[in-house]
Amino acid sequence: MRTIKVLLPVLMILFVVASCSKEKRIERHLHKGDGKWNITEERSESYVNGTLDEVEVYPNAGSMTFDKKGSIIYTQTYEPGQEDSYGGTWTNTKDEITLIVDSEVLIFKIKEESRKEMVLEYNESYTNFEGDTEKYVMTLKMKKA
Repeated sequence: MRTIKVLLPVLMILFVVASCSKEKRIERHLHKGDGKWNITEERSESYVNGTLDEVEVYPNAGSMTFDKKGSIIYTQTYEPGQEDSYGGTWTNTKDEITLIVDSEVLIFKIKEESRKEMVLEYNESYTNFEGDTEKYVMTLKMKKA
């Protein structure tokens, strides 16, 4: 019984340290160097009542530049020479990155993550005026610039 009383707190501490370290590791990966990540592919899927309605895929869709102090510049490129840039802030946990860009909050789930590559996914669901359930899923594949 004494072993369990000692072992349980040690395991809890190790779990907390491991969780925090993943969060910090992701944070460092995001802003390391110049903090720029190229969006190699943006995939947008629209669903109506659970049925896939539309898919759009954009190669080389822009970039995100993460500043160590929590600022971000999000640049979207859908056609060569046509870019839109947005400034904002970012934070992260061990499994999400939250962007606040132009007063809009975007919470991306981290699907895959390494020092040089990342896959993020944003989901949004709502009921439209006709009563249909619509879902929008945006997946970003990113590589460190």
